[in-house]
Amino acid sequence: MTDPIYLYLSLLLAPISSVVTWYASRRKRRTDDIDNLQHSIESLAKRNNELYEEIIRLQRDNLDLQREQARLIAILTPEQLIQYQQLKRQDK
Repeated sequence: MTDPIYLYLSLLLAPISSVVTWYASRRKRRTDDIDNLQHSIESLAKRNNELYEEIIRLQRDNLDLQREQARLIAILTPEQLIQYQQLKRQDK
């Protein structure tokens, strides 16, 4: 006949292995979730830096254009300046 110790061990082995498997898969899911979140954060940070650099470039371009506009306005004749002001009012 079968030894009772082996019988009890075989009866306990299935639930114990199920608990161990569940715990291991739970930890893996959490680790995967954390890895996914970290990847998302890194992607967002990279995109944020790209957009920040683009904003800085556009601000510099805008400043250059404003300086060029001021230079051109400074050399306008009085008649041209009046026309410019009239056009500017129409755009508003």
